[in-house]
Amino acid sequence: MGRDYGDGYIRLGWGAANAGHQYAHRLIWETVNGPIPEGHYIDHLNGRRADNRVVNLEAVTPTENLLRALDKGKVPTGDMRSDAKLTAEQVCEIRRTAKRISTREWARVLGLDPRTVRDARAGRSWRHICCHRDGSASVRPARRSGRRPRRRTPKEVG
Repeated sequence: MGRDYGDGYIRLGWGAANAGHQYAHRLIWETVNGPIPEGHYIDHLNGRRADNRVVNLEAVTPTENLLRALDKGKVPTGDMRSDAKLTAEQVCEIRRTAKRISTREWARVLGLDPRTVRDARAGRSWRHICCHRDGSASVRPARRSGRRPRRRTPKEVG
């Protein structure tokens, strides 16, 4: 009946060779609450994609869905991203040598666009990296850019 296809979500299939399928969490949400609001996603509050209990599902905007994924550590950052152009150590070295080596020179040495180096140096990218005097790097605790935590309903608390 329901099956995990490797991404953690349970899908329900029907017809010959599962010609049609639907995500279980969406089907459960719609059965209990009606149609999903246009442009919204169904979030698993506890982060477990296979946990499709009604109390674990909530319709959220794409922005809220992304913020929650960041909070839960589900979105890779820094050199954990497959498209990262720099490492945390390189970012710290770029920042540490700001007065001696120009952005343009770093970009030439690393084979990068100067804007990539500029943004890393200025903290517009790689904000989560804290560089220490000894050249080592550490990760700052995740923050939701000054946003207050979402209010929990009495149902969620108890």
